[in-house]
Amino acid sequence: MSAEEAFEEHPSREVVARFVRGEASPEEGREVVRHLLAGCSDCRLAVGADWDRAATGGGRPLAPNVLPFAARRAGAPGPRPEDYEPVFERVVRNLASREREFSAERRLAPALRGRLEAMTAAERRRAIVEDPEFRRWALIESLLEDSREQGVADAGRALELAELALAGVERLDAERYSAAALADLAARAWAQRGNALRIVGRLTEARDSLAEAIRHLARGSGDSAERCRVLMMAATLSATQKRYDEADLLLERSMRLARRSGDRHLQGSVLVRKARVAQRREDVEGALELLARGLPLIDLDRDPRLLLVAQHNSLQLLVESGQFREALDRVEETRTLHSLLGGRLDLLRFRWLEGRIYAGLGWLRHAATHFEDVRRGFIAEGMAYDVALVSLALAEVYAQEGRHREVRELAEQMLPIFRSREAHQEALAALLAFQEAARDEAASVHLIRQVADYLRRSRGNELPPFRLAPAAG
Repeated sequence: MSAEEAFEEHPSREVVARFVRGEASPEEGREVVRHLLAGCSDCRLAVGADWDRAATGGGRPLAPNVLPFAARRAGAPGPRPEDYEPVFERVVRNLASREREFSAERRLAPALRGRLEAMTAAERRRAIVEDPEFRRWALIESLLEDSREQGVADAGRALELAELALAGVERLDAERYSAAALADLAARAWAQRGNALRIVGRLTEARDSLAEAIRHLARGSGDSAERCRVLMMAATLSATQKRYDEADLLLERSMRLARRSGDRHLQGSVLVRKARVAQRREDVEGALELLARGLPLIDLDRDPRLLLVAQHNSLQLLVESGQFREALDRVEETRTLHSLLGGRLDLLRFRWLEGRIYAGLGWLRHAATHFEDVRRGFIAEGMAYDVALVSLALAEVYAQEGRHREVRELAEQMLPIFRSREAHQEALAALLAFQEAARDEAASVHLIRQVADYLRRSRGNELPPFRLAPAAG
């Protein structure tokens, strides 16, 4: 194999550059060292030359593989691999030392987490801010991973863990971990905090947090996978706020980064999120096509929830297109996935979707039971917009059954909950219109559906004042 052909199998140029600057992650460092240990003389030359230049202040490290090839083609004498053998050995020793430190941190992390869990929330924050024993990269990563996993099961807990991790990142030693690597970790923490805020419906704060994450990325290592993950979270928030063009743009950037990283799983993750945006745009065929492309790329060992998300979204697409019988046929398999992989919020949203299927089939008592349970769950989670939307779904069922007293009670209970969270005045005005109609026993199914549709569209957006359109026919 020629040197030019072997180039395609070398570590990427950005990974080698980070390695030489001391900014590579442990995984990237192992990738480079494994390649060098395999005996690649071209890369030993390139890394050695880069390392010497960086050490002697000779400017930016040279791009790997380029200089040795150019020198040989020109017939000029160049360095030999053995000339850099001492440098290479020193690099390996330094990396091995760092890896031992990280391994020791990873072994300590569970015990440190156990100590944190025994404290109150205030004590945990004080410990991670003031006690040097808790200033460890592996501990922060552990907090962020748990926050990600808790996001759908316990959004409040996910937010607490992300904010604890963020406080810890700010106290880590930049000389020990490198400023660029810490900027990446801070970006991850800000993004995870933003995602948790999105889940609980605090969308303005979520947007500010994700903007801060992107600012930290600009000071980071430039790692494609890290940037991809942060931009995907930002895109999810944009879609939640009905900023679909912005979400599409962010996901296109995410896909370019995922392809650059060579990570098929990340590419699948982007496609699943693109399908969700298409679904929100009511492009059923486009969403299903994107899901079909994305699912084969997903590594279920890395993120089994993506299978759950894709299956749930497929079911939701059937409901939104009025295919209630087809959706009913897939309820049991989706329920099984939720039981195995879902958290509390997942189960609430599935039960809400199941109630919509029953309502679409005309099974109103079954639908009401599901909506009542979901409403209680969202109240417990403090998710005001979702409380309002499922309350309106329940009110529609009650109106169809002629249960005007229950419709009025729902309207009276809904407004104080909704006012307690961020909501613009026009959304409140729409709910007031529903409340006034309910008091007069004039809250028709037509009115309730229009208020619910207005509320869905208003989430994260300022809309013109609510106006009741005439009923069709």
